[in-house]
Amino acid sequence: MTPAERASKIDEQEFRAESAAALQRALAYSASKRREERALVAGTEIPEAPIYKVLLKRGPQPKPISAFGLEMSISDWAKQCQLEIQTIRRRLKKGWSLELALTAPTGTTTKQALAEYSGRKPAFIQSTEPNPC
Repeated sequence: MTPAERASKIDEQEFRAESAAALQRALAYSASKRREERALVAGTEIPEAPIYKVLLKRGPQPKPISAFGLEMSISDWAKQCQLEIQTIRRRLKKGWSLELALTAPTGTTTKQALAEYSGRKPAFIQSTEPNPC
């Protein structure tokens, strides 16, 4: 199969999917209109209902992680400690403790971190400021 044929096939599949979604929206709309007309003829109130449901694609919710007596998501920890999210994830994947991953500055090797930053608490724990790192 040539790239042009494959692209044509993908376009066809996307068109079918979009057409099916448009059909579902149209059917939902017509059903709501029929319900409104029936209610109007019967003289009853109809409850407010959306014309059709829009399903929002929601990913998994971030899991809170506990360190230094606080619970935050990795992205919140990254913001507070002024580190990249990937830096924290990489350190955790290498086996660093969360506390060590949050306190060691960027560019620190595992050996340096264990020697210099092990057992150290970030500045926010010692002060009353909201920044935990």
